[in-house]
Amino acid sequence: MTTYTIAYDNVLFAVVRDGEDVIAAAADYAKDAGVEFDAAELAIVDGLTLTDDIEEGDDIVWQGASLGVLTDEGGRAYTYAVIRS
Repeated sequence: MTTYTIAYDNVLFAVVRDGEDVIAAAADYAKDAGVEFDAAELAIVDGLTLTDDIEEGDDIVWQGASLGVLTDEGGRAYTYAVIRS
């Protein structure tokens, strides 16, 4: 199963596969969006499952919304990023 790392502050800056450089991805997003960010202030969480369906025991870390859409490397959008036990 593929798991993901996200980086966010008040908005979602990056979604990458675990092990990829999430800070570089966040910097690319910020540059493209014309916004600034402080990498030290980003919350970074790895080991996440991207899903549209919540299961019992899931801990929701991010819910997609206007503040950032969760997409995988193929461009598929998801509603939630969860820690799944």
